Amino acid sequence: MTDVTDPDEVIQMLKKRIMRERKERALTLKAVREEKTATADAKSKITELVTQISDYKAALELEKEALEQELSERDAELVVEAEKAAAMRSRLDELQRLKQQQLAEIERLEQQHESELSQQDQLNDELKRDTLDNLETLMAELQRIELANDELSREHDVTRARIEEQRRAHGDTREQLEREAQRLDGNRRQLQQLQHDNDQLLGQLKHYRRQSLMLGANPHLQLPPAFPAPAAVPPKRAEGTLISASSSDDSQQPRLYAIQKKLEPRHPGGVCSGVLVPAAEAQVWLGCADGSVCLWDVSTLSSADDASGKADKKYHKDAVEAVCVVKDKVWTVSRDRSLIVWNHKKQPEKKAQCGYKDKEPWGTALLECDSFVCEACSDGVVRLWDPKSLKVKKELKLVDGHAVTCLLRKGSLVWAGTSKGSLTIFNPTTLKQVRSIGAAHAGGVHALCSATATEVWSAGVHTSDGGVGEVACWQHDVTPSSSEPQPLARLKFPSAVLSLLLVPQRDHVLLGTQDAVVYICSARTRQVVGSLSRNHQDAVRVLMSVDNRVWTGSLDDYVCIWQ
Repeated sequence: MTDVTDPDEVIQMLKKRIMRERKERALTLKAVREEKTATADAKSKITELVTQISDYKAALELEKEALEQELSERDAELVVEAEKAAAMRSRLDELQRLKQQQLAEIERLEQQHESELSQQDQLNDELKRDTLDNLETLMAELQRIELANDELSREHDVTRARIEEQRRAHGDTREQLEREAQRLDGNRRQLQQLQHDNDQLLGQLKHYRRQSLMLGANPHLQLPPAFPAPAAVPPKRAEGTLISASSSDDSQQPRLYAIQKKLEPRHPGGVCSGVLVPAAEAQVWLGCADGSVCLWDVSTLSSADDASGKADKKYHKDAVEAVCVVKDKVWTVSRDRSLIVWNHKKQPEKKAQCGYKDKEPWGTALLECDSFVCEACSDGVVRLWDPKSLKVKKELKLVDGHAVTCLLRKGSLVWAGTSKGSLTIFNPTTLKQVRSIGAAHAGGVHALCSATATEVWSAGVHTSDGGVGEVACWQHDVTPSSSEPQPLARLKFPSAVLSLLLVPQRDHVLLGTQDAVVYICSARTRQVVGSLSRNHQDAVRVLMSVDNRVWTGSLDDYVCIWQ
């Protein structure tokens, strides 16, 4: 340390030391104050922690009490569960005893079944022996019949010789027969002249009838005395109008439809059924009497079977009674009791037999109804098929001893006609019969047609012997009534009416008949307004509207197209 002698320096040094000590004292005081503040904060926190610990301890006490109460309740529940378990064990023991009893009963029944099978085998053996005995007896009877046939053949030869002798003896009468034939030829020429005169009178009759229709008079107006009506056309009767056979003369009827084409080649059998298949290339499928199914292209009017090479292959062995489009498939039913589902390439995908158990009905008509396909059958039953499983899901018995012949969808209901002559209206979903007409046609119903929004026409036979065809017009009324409905009108024809078709563009209903005539009726007036020219030689069973044209199919193996 250096010595300082200068008083000013000493004073300065003292001041610096004092200032340094003051700063150190100030720092010390500050540190003390901070330590006091930290101590106070620590005390406050300790107090707060003590409070929290006290609260937590109280909460733990409460939770302990709650847990103890919950444990007590759980113990009580365990006691109850134990009691239930004991009861279940008791029930299980009881079920085990019952199982043993049932097993013993099953063993007894199996022994009884084996005994019955043994008895059945014995009965079968006896039946086999009886069958063999019957076969031996039958063979003996057949031998006796053959001997009797030989004896009859010898007697037949003797009789033939006697007839030849009588024929030679009657040779003298031949000249007399020839003279009688000449006389008959003269009578035939006279009859032809009378028929010519009768045709002229009929032409005059039609002329007066057309005049009466134009004047709004009675369409069945009788001829004036100067032109006596021919006996072949009887007057109007209360129950309907008889369309005589002579009224179908082609030269006298107005031409409302012109023949466009007669399809070639000829079908292998009579055309029994048909349907338009609206695929990418529209086709008409026709079912024939020999069991074949023929396809025609709508746009070219040519056979679609020629391209596929399947025209000669038959999958049905008898007449195809109905063809129906079900979604993207085609269904056919035949008199051989088979049902086939086809794709649009005429490839069969599924096949089923309509017969079941000891009965073997065949299908007569098909109709798609919502999720089912209705099939009218020859045993008087309407069967509802499931298209997916191809199994019968429901059945509706309509008539005993007769066939269901035709079906028609009208709104949510279905009309069904039978060979007994009755009509039935039923709901295809519930199979509940809504209305029944017991005597619609005396000789059976052949076809149904929706003529207007509120009218249904039925075609059939007026007499049970099949003599006169008939069409009845019915109101589509499904309100409950105790009385049987009566037709709005009846039209009668010379032969049975087999098919009906509504042509909505012209407000016409076409009628195909047994005698190959197709009549044209007005759906509004219910009167015959003409007929198609005679291009068929047999019964017309198929009428279809395809692309604004009318297709007619006949049992003469041909299809004609009309424009």
